[in-house]
Amino acid sequence: MILCAASRPSFARSFTLVGTPKPKLRDFGHHLIDADLTHASGEVEVKLCPESDEVYVLCRSTGRVEKEHAMRRRPLRAFTRDLNKLCRQVARGALTDVRTIERRLAWLEERHGPTRRFLPH
Repeated sequence: MILCAASRPSFARSFTLVGTPKPKLRDFGHHLIDADLTHASGEVEVKLCPESDEVYVLCRSTGRVEKEHAMRRRPLRAFTRDLNKLCRQVARGALTDVRTIERRLAWLEERHGPTRRFLPH
C-alpha cells in the first residue's frame, strides 16, 4: 500500500503531492476498514481522506501487494536455505561440536534477524 498526501497551500490553488512516511499509515487504518475505494486505473484503487487542512490520497495496487510479498519471500527463502544447510551438516556428522552448532545458529539469527519477524511464533 502506498500513501500519498496531497495538500493545498492557502495562498495557491494548486496541489502538491508529497510522500508520507510509512508509520503514518497506522493513522489511516480506520479509513481502510470502511474501504470505499474507487478504481483509478487498471489495478490502482484510491480513496480521498480529508484531514484538517489536508487531503490524503490512499492508493492501493495489486502490483504493489505482489511486490511486497516477493520482498518478504526472498529473505525467507535465504533463511530457510541456510538453516537447511546447517541441518544437513549436523545430520551427516560434519558438525558434532555443540558449541560450533550454537555459534552457527547465533550467526544465522544475526544474519537473518529482520526476517524472523515474518515467521510464525
